[in-house]
Amino acid sequence: MNDLLNVVLARIYIVGVITVAGLAFLIFYALRDPLSKVPGPWYTKWTSVVIKDHWLKGNRASYQHSLH
Repeated sequence: MNDLLNVVLARIYIVGVITVAGLAFLIFYALRDPLSKVPGPWYTKWTSVVIKDHWLKGNRASYQHSLH
């Protein structure tokens, strides 16, 4: 039973390290990207879900125009 617990804890540790490294990479990339200096909503550095949602609704052009 103790060996199983060690295996589970080791896997949780590995997943945690990979997750933290991935988040650090994403944050570093988002802050160093030349386009990060372009004005706009803060969340556009991290995701394009909002613009895709407006595209699916058919009002992407008016949404982008409202940002200007």
